[in-house]
Amino acid sequence: MSGQRNADISASERAEIFHENFGNTLDGANTYEDIFVALARYLSVIGGEAASDKALATYLNEVFNAGLEESSKWKEFVERNAYNFFSENELGEIMHNLMAYAEYGIVLHPSTDRDTLAEHIKAMIERVDELWSLTPVTAWQLDDADQIGPLLTWAKGRWALDNNEPIEPAALAYLAGMAEQSVRNLMSKKKGGLYSEKGKVPAQDALEWLSTRPNYWDSIWQTQDMHGHYKPLEELTVETFVFVPVSRDGSIFHPGLKHDGGFRVGPRDAEQTMGQFEGALSYLQSLSKPYWRRKNANGQWALIAGVRWERLSLSELKKFEDDPERRLQAAL
Repeated sequence: MSGQRNADISASERAEIFHENFGNTLDGANTYEDIFVALARYLSVIGGEAASDKALATYLNEVFNAGLEESSKWKEFVERNAYNFFSENELGEIMHNLMAYAEYGIVLHPSTDRDTLAEHIKAMIERVDELWSLTPVTAWQLDDADQIGPLLTWAKGRWALDNNEPIEPAALAYLAGMAEQSVRNLMSKKKGGLYSEKGKVPAQDALEWLSTRPNYWDSIWQTQDMHGHYKPLEELTVETFVFVPVSRDGSIFHPGLKHDGGFRVGPRDAEQTMGQFEGALSYLQSLSKPYWRRKNANGQWALIAGVRWERLSLSELKKFEDDPERRLQAAL
């Protein structure tokens, strides 16, 4: 795709790029863990820690099928599974889809009717906005971990421009892929900067400037054609997604790494052999730094470390199992 302008990339292609890179910028679901911990602290002040644990465990069992028999284990479950909540929870899925709109100017929806898509965007923004307006962000000390507020700022900024309304500098910075202070500096310049009106940039001025920014993705949802991205309903199958560790060279932990009856996982001084992929992956997810063994070029089962996590479907994992030399893009 070298040399291709973002404006020339279709909605279907953008959707693919979004799914391949999701989580590299913002993922509102990452804030879930902090919300649960803060909520537990709040409830424990009201009714005690035991009552708080019971309430959280009951909620997680009901909403996320956590299977918690010991209520005190709720925090361990959240720490291990928070990154997967967006795929198991309606609001998490909404935040996932809103990110596609905010960053890439598309709507993950099969309709081609502009009014339908517009209503869908509004509904997503309103739903996430309702959550965040009811969350005591500062009181619960969520400011540093907050990825939902920035997502809303980004989405609202694009929606403002899509409706010919002025945009906040923070939102304009997200769309341009640059620091907010850099945008504010441009707004304060008397010549060659961005026109400022009551602290915002008028839509037309913002759009003209954004068209010169290499990281900007223009809105194309109004005329998008997701042909090929959405299959007919009768062809759809439910995919299961998991997060797996990725090493610096792009190799991943996958089901094809079973050797002598098990998966060898963990750091050298605490290495374990586990018979099932799911159990081995769960163990890796509990570590501050994941380690596992894979066969190297010399045929030896070498210990490697993960440098990031990647969300893949089980069908994608199967491709790595079938092709041991397969790699994701190596980490920078």
